[in-house]
Formats: sequence, structure tokens, C-alpha cells
Amino acid sequence: MGNICVGGSRMAHQVNSPDRVSNNSGDDSNVTANQLLNVRHQLADAAGVPRDQHEFITNQAPQALQNRFNRLYNHTQRTLQMADMQHRYMTGASGVNPGMLPHENVQSMRDDMSAWSDMREALQHAMEVHTGIPASPERFVTTINPSGSIRMATLSPRPWGN
Repeated sequence: MGNICVGGSRMAHQVNSPDRVSNNSGDDSNVTANQLLNVRHQLADAAGVPRDQHEFITNQAPQALQNRFNRLYNHTQRTLQMADMQHRYMTGASGVNPGMLPHENVQSMRDDMSAWSDMREALQHAMEVHTGIPASPERFVTTINPSGSIRMATLSPRPWGN
């Protein structure tokens, strides 16, 4: 769905499509149940770390980093539960008001997505420091695929050794 303008030349204002959470209208408090559910799914997909980072965090990471990881994991679980409650309330499946406005819930989920990205970056750095690999100042390089397409690739050591 697209956005349209309604009204005459003197009173024209933008009417945003209901399927967009961030509608740039300045009023982010109008979040639909479907929008909330979409952001909830995005958070569920963004949460977590790759297997090698999970192995590191459970066995070798400094205690402070383990604590930070556990706090983020627990906070994300609560945020997902709150989103589920909010969605049920918004759709009428439950009469229990979660006590949080939908746009606040969406912002909390987006904050968690950003925090997971930061966590993966911190874990990668800690793993490099732990294994003695110097942090690369240039994390990305341009690569050309056999098909000719140009992509950005992340520099990382081979896990199977030299």
C-alpha cells in the first residue's frame, strides 16, 4: 500500500498506509497489531548470536561480557512476551492491558535489535582478543563474485586453521 494525500490545496495532508510502522508522519503512536507483530518477528530473528560466539560466551568470555549477554537475553525475552501480550490485547484475544503503549513496545523492540547487533560486535572483538588475532582496522573489503556482482565481505580468520 502506498501513501496518499487528501484534502484540497489548502488543507492537503498526508494519509499514511496502515501497514507501515514508521510512517514519518510525526505520530508514531498509531501502531497496528500487524505492525507490532512484524517488528516482534524482526526482533526474534535479530536476537541471538552465531554458534561460534555462543560457544565463546558460554565457555571462554570474561564474566562481565557473560553478564551483559545474559541481561540482554533476559530483557529480550521479556520484550517478546510484552509484544505478545500487546498483540493479544490489540486484537481482542485478551482483555489484559500490558500497561505499555504499542509505539513504546515497538521502540523497545528496535532498541533490543540494536543491542543484539552491538553484542555480536563486542563478542567478535572479544574473540579476536582472546585468540590473539589483531583487530583489523578495515573490517570490510570489496569482492567480485564470479557472476561479476560486487559485494562487501567481512574479513574473518578461517576457523579450521592455517
